[in-house]
Amino acid sequence: MRLRGNLLVRDTHLQGIRVDTLRTAFDLADGLARIDTVVVHSNVVTLQGGGPIALTDSLGERTSNFRFAATLDNLAPLEPLVGAEYLALGEGAVTGRVFGRPGTLRLDVRTTLNSLAYDDLRLAGFEAVVLAEFDRHRTLRLAEVQGDLRYASVPALTIENTAFEASYADETVRFITEMVVDKRRDARLQGRVELNPERRRVVLDSLRLRFDDDRWTLLQEASIAYGDAYRISNLLLYAGDQQIALDGVVDFDGRQSLILTIEQFRIGAVADLLDFQGLDGTLNGYLDLSGAATAPTLGGALNLDLASYDREVGTLALNLAYDSLLMDVDARLRHRDGSRLTLAGTVPMDLRLTEADAAARRGQGVAIATDIATAGNLNLALRSDSFAIGWIRPFLDPTVVDRLEGTLSAEVDITGTLDSPTLSGFARLRDGVLGLPELGTEYRAVQARATLDGDRIVLEEARLRSSRPGRLRAGDGRLSASGTINLPDLTLGAFDLTAEARDFLAINTSDYRAVLDGRFTLQGTTEEPVLEGNVTVLSADIYLTDETSSDAYEEVTLTEADLQMLERRFGVRVTEEDTTTFDFYEALSMALSVRLERDIWLRSTENPEMYIQFTGDLDVQKAPYGEEQAFGSIEVIPERSVIRQFGKEFSITSGTLTFNGPVTDPLLDIDAEYRVPSRENPGDPVIITLSVEGRLDNLDIEPGSENPPNMELTDIVSYLVFGRPASESFLLGGSGAGGNQNVGEIGVGIALGQVAALLESTLGQELGLDVIEIEQDGLRGTKITAGSYYSIRGLPNPVFLAISQPISFSSSNATETGSGSAIQQTEVTIEYELAEGLLARISRRRSIRFNLIWKTAY
Repeated sequence: MRLRGNLLVRDTHLQGIRVDTLRTAFDLADGLARIDTVVVHSNVVTLQGGGPIALTDSLGERTSNFRFAATLDNLAPLEPLVGAEYLALGEGAVTGRVFGRPGTLRLDVRTTLNSLAYDDLRLAGFEAVVLAEFDRHRTLRLAEVQGDLRYASVPALTIENTAFEASYADETVRFITEMVVDKRRDARLQGRVELNPERRRVVLDSLRLRFDDDRWTLLQEASIAYGDAYRISNLLLYAGDQQIALDGVVDFDGRQSLILTIEQFRIGAVADLLDFQGLDGTLNGYLDLSGAATAPTLGGALNLDLASYDREVGTLALNLAYDSLLMDVDARLRHRDGSRLTLAGTVPMDLRLTEADAAARRGQGVAIATDIATAGNLNLALRSDSFAIGWIRPFLDPTVVDRLEGTLSAEVDITGTLDSPTLSGFARLRDGVLGLPELGTEYRAVQARATLDGDRIVLEEARLRSSRPGRLRAGDGRLSASGTINLPDLTLGAFDLTAEARDFLAINTSDYRAVLDGRFTLQGTTEEPVLEGNVTVLSADIYLTDETSSDAYEEVTLTEADLQMLERRFGVRVTEEDTTTFDFYEALSMALSVRLERDIWLRSTENPEMYIQFTGDLDVQKAPYGEEQAFGSIEVIPERSVIRQFGKEFSITSGTLTFNGPVTDPLLDIDAEYRVPSRENPGDPVIITLSVEGRLDNLDIEPGSENPPNMELTDIVSYLVFGRPASESFLLGGSGAGGNQNVGEIGVGIALGQVAALLESTLGQELGLDVIEIEQDGLRGTKITAGSYYSIRGLPNPVFLAISQPISFSSSNATETGSGSAIQQTEVTIEYELAEGLLARISRRRSIRFNLIWKTAY
């Protein structure tokens, strides 16, 4: 019998899988199929292959040699078929060959995957080779697998690299696996899986774990039998005086006898893997499971010598006893100062083990019964006697809270049911300290008092203080709050809080500082919070930097391709928790009336350098998941506001900052002036003006003149640099057409490029100088100062050496010594920083002077 044919399929759909083209040509005769070609183009895979395959061959004379190559394009359409909520792949390829005669038919498959995401599982890279041999009946006889996984991760754990080898023969799989978790931890496991139906078990020949300096080793061969019951034998790991042992039986149709013992286990070796940075201590204890599957009992005791960020905290003793659907809990945390925190009582729980027939038929194996009896029996008592709360810092995000102190006194009872718990009692916090690094603040004297009633916390009073270091204004700020918080099912629900601030330091970072008075309310839920009130900003500094004046922190949405690239190239796993856009502040709705007092400053040390003082009123609003919006205008206070531009200090005469949208994008409109004293008429100075307009990230700076009006740009620049008009400047040339043309070219370049930057580039780079400075005064003349820092062996700080040389504008180079003239004398200065802010300075002009100078800023 012989069968020939061609098959062509186009534009076919199966659920989400689309087959654009499926084409093959074949010739079947005497049990040998000759496949000339196979081509598949779909939205999942592109495949090509061809060659002979022996389908039947009783004499063993037919030879197979079929090859194929596939490129995986998009795995998302397979999600419903594999039961995944999310399935994605960056790149993937599979090549294979089926070859040989019946009796020695062989399979060779090689797979490469990059950036695989399967729900919470992520693989940056995967490579594997599978070699197999089948007997005459197409039954697997031998097999070998080698593979490598790069950056395999789940939300709680990332493993940098995993290499594995496995072989199959005589119903036994032998394996070796090596893992590198990170630079501190790695593991190696070797063993076998026996597949004989009469004796199915996993045997661990060796197991080695490295946690920092701890080297864990399997004491002897251990085994885990599986089937109707799980029997664990001789599983004992040790590292010096540390030991973990597990032995016994879990039988879903019989009796249990399983015991876990832990001795001297250092939890700091793994705490950070569970995201508990800074947690450490030594754990000892046991858990003992016994009894029938339908009515198991559990007993246990765990003792932990607890440490937090390298400081001893105390001891934690936990005793558990489970029987008759109730778990008895007795936890006692004794602080090193002698105070205690205890939790004792009963919790309804169902640990019955059942043979879940329905689950087994679905291929899910054994299940734990979940029909927990919730009618009553919840009875817990929390007690604390001035217990130090700082030990919980490892359980908090260190970027949010970097310091936590205080003592807790509490008597809280939890009764009712798991579905509807009831709270009663009180809690008090005293002498608290709270450090919030993102705000740059640390609050002290934190006090709080609350009572619990049903599912509600009544915050009778909470208050804290903020200090104002480095400020002339004396005293500490205060914030107080009161209100109610609902806790349905022991989860945060609706809240209604009122807060009042007095001289309170709300933020103190390198970019912002603000001290507030005000009264406001916070209501709603975590999903829909609402903040309203009236705020007076007593003092504030806004430092104009690249971050505050640009979109440096504009929200970016990372695509799955971006996430895969991060994992593939850098081994960085970005989880949903990292990228989620929901947080309390994002969801917040805000409506605040803000009064700005006179101590409000916009500061910039960049170009132009600005110290601008404001006052006024604003309405600040924010919609849920929207940007902060501000509306209104605030006025510049001219008396102490300056702009330094072109190397000169301009006094501000008027200005406004207008808000009509995003709070970070006001419109600036400022006028300033610089007065140049006149040698001929001291009472009639030359007035150079400066206009600054535009947004903070795109300011338009326009120089001009008021006295005399409409001055040429060349004269403006000359007055700024030398205190004289261009016609008298030796650098910018004399009068006349030719001179003015040269003056114009140089003057425009100086005005736009900044005088200091021009001189530094032309002189500083050539001479290797750190400082080039021009100082001028219309009455006392002009001088140039050049200086540099020098490191001297034995001195912790560099020494600064500077030379100042006067510039003469007269036609003669003779030194003026007449009455009222400045003495033209070269000056040498040596300066050294003795301590932070304390300078020693020696200078010589006509005589030697020694000065001690203390500099500080606030």
